[in-house]
Amino acid sequence: MQNYINNALRTKSDAFHSDQVNPWELIALMDRAVKVSGALDAVKKGLFYGKEIPEDALEAGQDADRPYRGLKADFNHLDPDVIHSIIGSFTEAAELLELLAEAMMEGKAIPREKYMDETGDMLWYQAIGMNAYDTNFTELQYRNIQKLKERFPGKFEADLAINPNKNKEMEALLK
Repeated sequence: MQNYINNALRTKSDAFHSDQVNPWELIALMDRAVKVSGALDAVKKGLFYGKEIPEDALEAGQDADRPYRGLKADFNHLDPDVIHSIIGSFTEAAELLELLAEAMMEGKAIPREKYMDETGDMLWYQAIGMNAYDTNFTELQYRNIQKLKERFPGKFEADLAINPNKNKEMEALLK
């Protein structure tokens, strides 16, 4: 795991362009994401735990479904564990967004224990998805680093992050 972290750090940007974003606009976006996550969490609990979905739970996405109305869609052909993994990972990521927004507004650091708790929950959801695809953390870490080595042969470069060659990355994964 430490080798993965070291390899991941080799390809991270050390830049932080805080002048590019108004903090309050970021907080507003995170707030919307958290609200949508709450709706998804209610749906997840309905799908996988049998909990009744409150009528107002879907209000966070009000009108967001407008372009999709009338289209045929279902999830019966999908593995429920994959659905659970994806929705659960998103809702846990939103809990991390909540921690970030709180820290920004309160001028405090994100508590290590809270970060670890939510990140651990994300790993749990990812693990059930990995199990559905008969893979594991080690394989995914390896594949991710191979992709990043293809994208950033030496070290992180902003231009390569903005304009990745997805075909070359996929070829590297298939080797």
